[in-house]
Amino acid sequence: MDDTGSQFIEKGLKDLDSVRKIEVFGSHFSLLLRKSNLSGLIIRYIIEKVTSLKFLLICLFIVSISNAGFCQKSGQRQVIQFTGVVFGSDSTNVVPGVHIYIPKNGRGTTTNPYGFFSMPVLEGDSVVFSAVGYHRTYYIIPEHDKESSLKIVVFLADDITFLEEVEIRPYPTESAFREALITMELPHQKEYANIYQWLNSEYMTSGYQYLPVSLNTNAQYLMNIQQQAYINRYSPPVNNFLNPFAWAQFINSLKKK
Repeated sequence: MDDTGSQFIEKGLKDLDSVRKIEVFGSHFSLLLRKSNLSGLIIRYIIEKVTSLKFLLICLFIVSISNAGFCQKSGQRQVIQFTGVVFGSDSTNVVPGVHIYIPKNGRGTTTNPYGFFSMPVLEGDSVVFSAVGYHRTYYIIPEHDKESSLKIVVFLADDITFLEEVEIRPYPTESAFREALITMELPHQKEYANIYQWLNSEYMTSGYQYLPVSLNTNAQYLMNIQQQAYINRYSPPVNNFLNPFAWAQFINSLKKK
């Protein structure tokens, strides 16, 4: 309260008859007021001061809210519904199955059989359009102030690869084709021929004949000699020159050699 108000209150307090308590914003001011014509003027002066203070507080509150909303809006990007149709280079046929994705965020979608797509994006996102047989196309989402949807039409350029010329010469006759097919060497043909040569029956037979004696064969041969010596001890020895079975075994061994 300023000096003018204080002087005005002190002048009115000279004719006070009663006491009242006035509460302003939770603070208790004990003022001695007398019932007179000056009491109404004092109360009106206090109400005017309180009203001006309320108005000031309301203005400060509104300014703080608007500043907070502005800061929040400036720090976040707006979400936009991104829709459109994808056409080929001829501008007449739609392209289904086009991959539409945002590499930075890992989100994406594909076009339906009618070439239509729809996906949520943010302002400033880089969108990639990729399809088999077409070059990749890139699109950056611009800033939007009026509406939260973006509709575009995308045209993809054909990715054409030219192959070298290849001449196909058929065989003049069926016999020539059969002969070429029979004489054709398969992959690793030399390795297969080497294996077949080592697994030949004649080579395996000759190798078995000259195979060194094993331990089992030596043991069997020793047992046969001992048995023959036991037989010769109690009976006359057998003359193999008169044994037809021995002569047959001898003749078969000569044939094998």
